[in-house]
Amino acid sequence: LLTYALTVGADSFSMSGGGKRFSGIELINTQTFELEGISDIAIKNYSSDIFILPSDDETLVIKEYVSKRMNRTPFITVKQNGERLNIEADRYNNRSWIVLGSTYRCLEIYLPASYHQALTAETGSGDIFSDMNLSFTTFSLSGNSSDVSLAELTAESVSISTSSGDILVKRLDGDK
Repeated sequence: LLTYALTVGADSFSMSGGGKRFSGIELINTQTFELEGISDIAIKNYSSDIFILPSDDETLVIKEYVSKRMNRTPFITVKQNGERLNIEADRYNNRSWIVLGSTYRCLEIYLPASYHQALTAETGSGDIFSDMNLSFTTFSLSGNSSDVSLAELTAESVSISTSSGDILVKRLDGDK
């Protein structure tokens, strides 16, 4: 969130609703996936912020956004390996903390309300946000300098860790 405020400006940030959240970024790619037969969604992310939102239907939708000054090449690769859906953002090393307005990437992941299997996420400096009431069999999130902000999380098994970021979960129900 701090990255976004420094990059684009805090006045245009909004966590509610769907669609474009920031005035300084553009949608560059949308991918849609059926989740029938998927029991684990695995996200590997380096520096893009991730917003988890409710899907309008029974499909998983991924929207990729970049700041207007960046290359408009899609940066997400999605592969199915058996019952696991792997979502990976490529490494982008030009995230700027000094030059305002230069680079910002984020993903919106629209998750069907009916998906309650496993969700695992590994992130470097990307933050993760959700206003949804999330419910999974297993939820595991590890980050380096990532902030995590979740409204409600219920899972049989929960693990959330970050080396130097903040973790805020307004309501948590689960076991370690």
